[in-house]
Amino acid sequence: MSKVSDRLGLTLPLHIEFGSDAVQVIDSLGVTAAYIQLADDPEYRQQTGRFSREQAAEIANMIVQTLNDEFL
Repeated sequence: MSKVSDRLGLTLPLHIEFGSDAVQVIDSLGVTAAYIQLADDPEYRQQTGRFSREQAAEIANMIVQTLNDEFL
């Protein structure tokens, strides 16, 4: 069975980048592993299904932890 890193095409280490409208999980080669859209306005979040900055950061951290666990 192939490793998750081979199947997903990602290279460790992974890191998190915060933008104005999204949080991204990115590998060491610049490949985006996850893109989590966020919004500051609670009403807009509810209408669009986006996350708060804190929620997006928590999701990104869970993704990094999960992928790191799978890679190792």
